[in-house]
Amino acid sequence: LQDSSRDSAALGHGQGYKYPHDKPGHFIPQQYLPKPLLGTYFYRPGDQGYEARVADRLEKWRNAQRKALGIEKTRQMEELSTDEIDLIKGKHKSGR
Repeated sequence: LQDSSRDSAALGHGQGYKYPHDKPGHFIPQQYLPKPLLGTYFYRPGDQGYEARVADRLEKWRNAQRKALGIEKTRQMEELSTDEIDLIKGKHKSGR
C-alpha cells in the first residue's frame, strides 16, 4: 500500500504496514480495511476444482487473521444482484 504523495511519509501513510512477501507463505495476518469491517468477508470461493483449494488456503489465512487480531465475530457479505452491481458501477464511473 504505497502512496505516491510526496508528503506521504510526513502524513504517516503506510505506517505500521508489513510487507507480506517478506514472510513465509507471503502472508501476514494484518487488516487493511477500517476497524468496523474487521471480520467481514467479501469473497466466497466455490467448492469446485481449483476454487476448492483456494477455499482451504483462504480459511487457514482467515483463521490466522482472526487469532492474531482478536476477531470474535465474522460476517459474509451477501451477494449483490446484477442491478445492484450496475448501480455501483454507474456511481463509480460518474465520480459521484
